[in-house]
Amino acid sequence: MGVAVDLLLKDTDAAAQFAAVDVMPLLMAELPDTVSRTDVEELLGRLQPYYVEREGVRGPNRGPILEALPQLGEPMHSQAARSLVMAVNCRAGLERLVRRLTPGEDDVAPTAGAGPEEPEDQVSRRMMRLAKDRTAVWGGDLAQATTTFDRMPRDGRFRRTHACAAALALCAVSSRADGSAARSLMTYAAHPFVTGEPGHWRIVHCEVPEDRTDINAPLPGKVFRTPTSVAFVLTSAGRNPQRTLWEYSPDGSFSEDGPLASAGVKLTRAHVLRPVRPGGWFARFAELYRKHGPAPARPELAGAFAERLGLSRAEATALLTAHVPCAPHQLDEEDDYLSGHYSADLEPWKIRQKEAEQAVAALADALGSRFFTTLYDNLLPDDPEQLWATGPDVDRAAAWWLEELGSPLPVPTALLPLASKETLPPEGEAAFARQRRRGDRGWWPHLRLPALLGRLATGAHCLAPHRAGLVGEPQLPALPRIAAWLAYRTPAGDPLRPAVGAAISRLRKELTPVSGPLTLFSLQSNHLMGPPPATDALTAHPAVTEVDDAAYDMRHLRVDPAALKGPDDPLLDALDTYLDSVLPSQWLPSPSGLPAVADLRLLLSDDFAALGEHLVTDGERPPGWEQDPARSVPHLVQECAKAFGLGEDAASLYLMLLALPDPSDRNVKAWTGWKPSRFKEAEAELGASGRVLRAVRSRAGRCLFLPGAWQERKPPRLPIEASKLGLLPLAREHRSTSHMAAVPAAPLPTLFTRAWEGMAAGPATVRRR
Repeated sequence: MGVAVDLLLKDTDAAAQFAAVDVMPLLMAELPDTVSRTDVEELLGRLQPYYVEREGVRGPNRGPILEALPQLGEPMHSQAARSLVMAVNCRAGLERLVRRLTPGEDDVAPTAGAGPEEPEDQVSRRMMRLAKDRTAVWGGDLAQATTTFDRMPRDGRFRRTHACAAALALCAVSSRADGSAARSLMTYAAHPFVTGEPGHWRIVHCEVPEDRTDINAPLPGKVFRTPTSVAFVLTSAGRNPQRTLWEYSPDGSFSEDGPLASAGVKLTRAHVLRPVRPGGWFARFAELYRKHGPAPARPELAGAFAERLGLSRAEATALLTAHVPCAPHQLDEEDDYLSGHYSADLEPWKIRQKEAEQAVAALADALGSRFFTTLYDNLLPDDPEQLWATGPDVDRAAAWWLEELGSPLPVPTALLPLASKETLPPEGEAAFARQRRRGDRGWWPHLRLPALLGRLATGAHCLAPHRAGLVGEPQLPALPRIAAWLAYRTPAGDPLRPAVGAAISRLRKELTPVSGPLTLFSLQSNHLMGPPPATDALTAHPAVTEVDDAAYDMRHLRVDPAALKGPDDPLLDALDTYLDSVLPSQWLPSPSGLPAVADLRLLLSDDFAALGEHLVTDGERPPGWEQDPARSVPHLVQECAKAFGLGEDAASLYLMLLALPDPSDRNVKAWTGWKPSRFKEAEAELGASGRVLRAVRSRAGRCLFLPGAWQERKPPRLPIEASKLGLLPLAREHRSTSHMAAVPAAPLPTLFTRAWEGMAAGPATVRRR
């Protein structure tokens, strides 16, 4: 349709008539007699089409008008200046109309994505023209600049894009179409700094003399034409001497003393800017993006990247999409430049926003922003087309990562999704440094499950320093609950189990009378809610100390295990009661990312020691889930079946209901391997026996329950019969336990035996050890 209209509008005679229109007579009639036509013609060549305001002229045309025709006064309040810009607009409109009407002209569609120039583009192109015309060289007086351009934004898009171009490219291809990252790169690709030869532009920081005549000179927007370059004042600090300049040199020759040295201006530092990739790379990227839009998401690539580097899928995705903020390219010493961060579209990568936020926070604190600047440079392929064909250059990035950090921990990646589901990090407020610094984000211990699982997979070396773990030095109370969870979530015969057993043995050996106090959690005052409750009752115990952190405004609550009597010491109950009483903003977890009171209970427990010994000898048992009593305690199945007149399947189901924290229908089928029909028969038989109740309860995942009280729980924990709490200390509801799914602390054969014996003798005899 548009093409047909264009063809109908072609008219050579009409084009000639419009081409003959001369706006100069009309314009000159609006100007004072003191203005010559020659001066106006020369000035119109320097002006550009722009919006005309009612009062006068603002924008990029103000400076040239003020410089060329000062007799018109301030252009922002001059109707004559307004007429000049209207004349430029009329000329531009006539030129477009003539091209539209002339056959053979304008037959090619305009470049897709073209739009109005950014302020930095406009200023830069005007600087290039000024450097090449016959304008006189600046005379050396800071108060008398060569000309004045419109000010550029202090933190303009071009500088932000240059600072993190690699990250923006990775983000743009992973974002929704026409996202801000893509728009920034499109503009950047057309900037004369990028399209031209490198080495002609630099950022200059300098100090002007204290004794200058005009205390505010030079102001932002002032332009100075020197013998070798053109310098534009980007920022100033008012009466303070610091200035930032944007400088262009046609031949790339910059004065070592700075462009304004003749006025006594001292250069403090300068950066000759070079793009992270050649200009042609960005031009090709823009072309491909206009053609294809965003690249397809590659969650399988994130999975492979995660496995190679010992990361979670959320962490790998955050890296491949440049979700983690990075330090600025080239401008890492500049306070005025921000490494702009644009969020990618994570849904096609099969990652939840909450997961991504937690991954970003953990990675950013572990590695620092400069690390990611180099990582994104390695991920960005040399040929931009690869971003659409195969994705980021993960091979090069992984090789660099491993060279920097060493081999990853042996993370059991198959278990990470379930671990993430059943372990939720606490939420609270970060502690800030006692001496606040600009950009300080505060300290919060992040939960990194890949590191904790990976450490346990190293067995007896679980406490050895490992840079690739990304969680700092290993902590003794960081691992016990994760070890118990791994023992429960792996079947007999899994090669991970002996390693976890060796790790538990190492943890127990490390818990010696001379091992010293352990940090269980930390406390801080909240500016609105005030300080947490007093700890006098706790610190009165010889095992407890409260220590001020050396760097951050918080206090660590530490407990010496040697001064405790065991896992049932009343002090541990008092610690649980205290931690339950503080507000979320008044406490922080231990360095592992979780509170460690429950972990200390495990470390002191004989059951936990027995669990380690049981796992070490795992190879002596037939493979399969020990949650199935027919495998782990077949003699108890027979005893139960005989005592209650049940079949063995129904007896096995009863023992699972009696002892385990999560005997849902789905779990029971997975542990036993029963087909649905076999499960239904066992369930029906047990339900008819009178030993259990049949009911519908929220989030239980089953319909058979033990008689007695029922306790609700919030995710990630399942609701549970109160009668099991004596068997399962980790199932008790406290802040110290609530962030993880409840699992047994003892070997499962021991757990089944205690449950059966306790049932036979009465619930009062069931106790933890």
